[in-house]
Parts: sequence; C-alpha cells; structure tokens
Amino acid sequence: MMDLVEAASRYREIAPSARCGLTAFLAYCQVEDTWSLRAADTVDVLGSLASQGYAPETILRYKTAINGFFRWLCAEELVSFGAEALQEAFLDQGAVLPRRVRAQRVGPEEGDVRALLEAAYAARPAAPPGTVQGWQSHLTYLRNIAVVEMLRATGARPRELVALRRRDLDEENQVARALDGRCLYFDLASWAALARYFEARRDPVDRPQLLRQAPLFARHNLASAGKGLLPLDAGRVGKILRRLRTSETLTTRALRTRFAQRLLAATADEKGTARLLGIKGLKTVRRYRKAP
Repeated sequence: MMDLVEAASRYREIAPSARCGLTAFLAYCQVEDTWSLRAADTVDVLGSLASQGYAPETILRYKTAINGFFRWLCAEELVSFGAEALQEAFLDQGAVLPRRVRAQRVGPEEGDVRALLEAAYAARPAAPPGTVQGWQSHLTYLRNIAVVEMLRATGARPRELVALRRRDLDEENQVARALDGRCLYFDLASWAALARYFEARRDPVDRPQLLRQAPLFARHNLASAGKGLLPLDAGRVGKILRRLRTSETLTTRALRTRFAQRLLAATADEKGTARLLGIKGLKTVRRYRKAP
C-alpha cells in the first residue's frame, strides 16, 4: 500500500509522458491510498471523461497513461487486485470509449494551387548565375519548381520524394519508382520542370554509376558547394511550400489530398487509388472522397 499521490509521482518519473493522464485520474479518484483502488476505476474514469465532453483523441491518450499506471501498481503489488482482474477491466473499457471518427481530408482550393505554381516560377533569383552564390540560387530556383510540380502531379510524400535517385527514373515512360515499388506518374509540366533542373545541374552523364546514385533533388547552398550532390531532406520540402504559398492550408499533405480526390473523382477506383498512394487500407482512401 502507498499514498496514491506519491505513487503517481513515482510513476511519472518512469513515464513522464503520462503526466496529463495521471492528473486527470487523480482529479477523478476519491481514494487516498493505492490499496483502495479497484480495477474498475480504469473503466469509470474513462466514462467520466467521455461524459464531460473530452475529445476522443484526448481520452485515448489518457487511457494509455492510466492503464500503464495500473499495470505498474499491479506489478509492484501496491493494489488489492491481480493482473487477471485488471485485464478484464481493460476489456470493459471498450464499452465506454467514444468512437473516434476520422475527419475527411480537405484538399486545397485550385486558386491556391495555381498561385503556388506561379510563385515558384516567379521566384527567379536576382543574383547572376556567373558567381558561385548566383549559380546555387539558380539551381535552387529550378529545383523548387520541380519539387512543387512533382508534389502536385504525383501525390508523393516528402520523404518519398527526397529518397528518389536518378536510377529510380524510367525516362522512357516518364515515371519514378518509389521505395515501396509503386510508380509515381509525372505529367508533362512536372516532367519538363525536372528535365530543366537536370539540364542546369550538369549531372555526370559520362559516369553512369555516379549518375544512377545522384539524388533527384539536391541541396544547393554555399555550405554544400563542392561536396557533390547531397540529397534534400524532407523538412526542406515543407519549407519550400511555406515560402511560396499564399494560403497556410496549402501543405504537402493538402497537395497529396488533391491528387487523391482528383483520381477518385476521375476513376471511382478505390483500390487503384490506394495503390497509387501507397495505402493499404480502403478506409483511409475513403477519407479522401470529397464531401457531397
């Protein structure tokens, strides 16, 4: 047996992320020592949170913290019940947990997408390409156009985009092969933007092995100058959009949603859309359907 507040304090040292969940439990619980706790308290507290209107995501997060605390109490023999009774209580929690309804994905306004593309093409650097800094700025400009065009056209995730290498391109069919094996299909504008970027970048076409390993999208700044083609990182992709966009709702996820919604609208093929997005569950794909 232990003072309940002291026990919660000790558990927080083990699991700091449980702080908010334990605070909610202590506010609900009316006992002073751990031996007075019941396994059913794990059910009742979640029902209380649901009746108070807590968001389903919050309740599930608190549930993880509270259940972990009770497992620890049980293992330390600080409660009057055993693991079997606790497991039964965990099963009973399903009856009081609110159903989590996943929101439909919302695509960007077409005007915002056009404005993004126009901003990318209009961001031509002022520095002349004859200097090192000017040349890096010119390559950055062409790269950013290709990045925006590819996100728009293929529905690729940023981490997939930056993982691509020249060897992943099928130039004859104008597609790229993602890490999971699926094809990313370019349209004319996105393929042309990538071709202009490659032409300016002057990849080592006379050395096939180096060419195959070259990243599709590289860093172009003074820090990376002279170090070869270093791949862009996924975080930089989001920053490119944030610098060019006119609406805060226009993100890499929003462009992926737009791709999925247009594909579903054109084909009504959920399985095909899932394959092109690299998604396994059809429930996730259905979140991309536009609300009637």
